[in-house]
Amino acid sequence: MTNSAKGPIIAVLYSAGFWGLAWLPLRLLQGQGLSGIWITFFAYFLSLPLVLTLSRSSRGLLIAHRHWLLLLALSAGWANLAFILAMLDGLVVRVLLLFYLSPLWAVLLAYPLLGESLRPHMAGVLMLALAGVVLMLWRPGSGNLFQFSLVDGLALSAGLTFALNNVIVRRLPETAMAEKLFAAWTGIPLVALGGALVLGEPWPVAAAPAYVGAALLGTLGFYTAALCLYYGLTRMPVQRAAVLLLFELIMGAASSAWLAGEWLSPSELAGGGMIILAGYLVVRWEEATPSP
Repeated sequence: MTNSAKGPIIAVLYSAGFWGLAWLPLRLLQGQGLSGIWITFFAYFLSLPLVLTLSRSSRGLLIAHRHWLLLLALSAGWANLAFILAMLDGLVVRVLLLFYLSPLWAVLLAYPLLGESLRPHMAGVLMLALAGVVLMLWRPGSGNLFQFSLVDGLALSAGLTFALNNVIVRRLPETAMAEKLFAAWTGIPLVALGGALVLGEPWPVAAAPAYVGAALLGTLGFYTAALCLYYGLTRMPVQRAAVLLLFELIMGAASSAWLAGEWLSPSELAGGGMIILAGYLVVRWEEATPSP
């Protein structure tokens, strides 16, 4: 394998590995006095100057596609905020598995937004994924057989809005990455700030190292992971990228079990396996079947 072929693989693995380990710096910052909402706000707001400097956007394209880019900003904002909140309060692997429904959401959203037809075999994949979710929520022997928590809702909604974000990116092929990064990086702190105002979240009282850590997480973490993922996705088949992105689950499972003692129940593991299989089948069939 040549170095040019290894580059995209390494980039995607780096991005997946980072998000699998992201729970650790997030919880460290939480311990320094920053809540999930304020971690999201400061990480993206303090890294915004660097992003805008490196991603010079065209004002004309921003105006021409302002409605779609606004929707992109809102979807990116909620996807990141909900994911971070879920990672802070829930089991890491459980959150990652529920989030991994995003490939299926993308197929469903592509029908109304991109005009792509739903193929018959997708019904079976949908049933497989839903069965996996039911297994993950199943609590035999308890008073409530199915326990759906706020964290579960955050993880599912993060995957849904992440899928919406990806569909909008496909909806705007003529728009450069600079405009999309501009929309996302301005939308995320605004959504976080709006969430703080709606929930009455007080301004954080934290030491300077917490804000420095949030800024470093935004620039060296979130931004580099986003660039590496985009670099890799544009240079390899979607099917291969989907397999490499499973590294996120491996890193999340190993790190949370080792460092936080978090383990999934047998039903959660079985349900998670079904969700992974469903997500992989969606990407594989979408890659192999030409668009009508």
